Amino acid sequence: MCYNTLEFTHPEIIMNKKRVAGLILLLPLGLLAACGGGGPSSLSISQNWYDSATTSQTDYSKEELEYTVKFTPPSVPGDCTVTYEEGTYKTSFETSRYEYADGSSANVYCYQTSLNISGRYNYKDVASKEFDDFVTSTVYFRMAGEGLVPIESKKEIKSTSPVANPSESVFYEDIHIIYQTVYSTADSYKAALTSAKIKAILPDSEDPERSDPDKIEPAEVKIDCNGSFFDNEEILFALRGLDMSAASSFYTIDPRTYDVTGTKFLEAPVATAFTPANDSPLTIDGTAVTGEIQAYTVHLSYDSSRSGPARTAIYAAKTDAQNNKYRNVLLQLEDPIPNGYGTLMYVLRSATFAK
Repeated sequence: MCYNTLEFTHPEIIMNKKRVAGLILLLPLGLLAACGGGGPSSLSISQNWYDSATTSQTDYSKEELEYTVKFTPPSVPGDCTVTYEEGTYKTSFETSRYEYADGSSANVYCYQTSLNISGRYNYKDVASKEFDDFVTSTVYFRMAGEGLVPIESKKEIKSTSPVANPSESVFYEDIHIIYQTVYSTADSYKAALTSAKIKAILPDSEDPERSDPDKIEPAEVKIDCNGSFFDNEEILFALRGLDMSAASSFYTIDPRTYDVTGTKFLEAPVATAFTPANDSPLTIDGTAVTGEIQAYTVHLSYDSSRSGPARTAIYAAKTDAQNNKYRNVLLQLEDPIPNGYGTLMYVLRSATFAK
């Protein structure tokens, strides 16, 4: 089983109208599928993306982040290997006016991401063509005072991935898929979160029932949980609003099964001193960062028999509630590629924060 951003195997992409047999990509960074058991409670969320966490503002002009994505090969490669060039991962975050199904409207948050990376597969002495892959996502969700409850999301993936049983003639394949999720909260600005409708679209398929969004019957997922719930595409952002002094848990939908399940930190976050590397300098609002940034390291994994390798994320810490210089931003994420293909490292290179 594989949960990396760009890795699929063919049998796991076979779908019917109600289920996804085994989705590999769960977040823009392959982060957090789902954890079995547990009983998350509603989380207290602070607006740490402002310089003052006690702000009463409801508008947020665009914040833009850019990361480099670097690949490290495994120490012991197998017959089938992959090599990635340096990629980019970009995010934007801002307030948006959302038009609900009943005609009402309200300010919500819009969070967008894009990953672009190129690479090449090799099977023994046979090399693939060079490929250019991407993952994009857009998610709308309510304000911090409303628990960052999701409204809708869309994710598009173009991935070149190894097949399950490689040979010299066939050892990789192209995958193109779009996921559209609309929650009951899209009905009106007062609607409660009770369900989600999910469409999995194969835009390159010649079958209209799999390629035409209007002809795809959505899978409906009932959401009945007492704790905080986040869409998969907003989790990386939502973690910025949490109290990093202790472990947290929350709910999401596992796209492999369409089950609502609990998700959690592997252990309590650890205080960390993060220093930008000489070969990966960091600028904040156009100014180079020198010295250490106080931060927290969080280990993220799956609490299930289908767990993938743990991810390690580093978030900037809030050292002054009235002058939160680094806005609890994600500074780095180490993402092991399943099945021993190596590791992708996401490192923040530039940040432009809203004022």
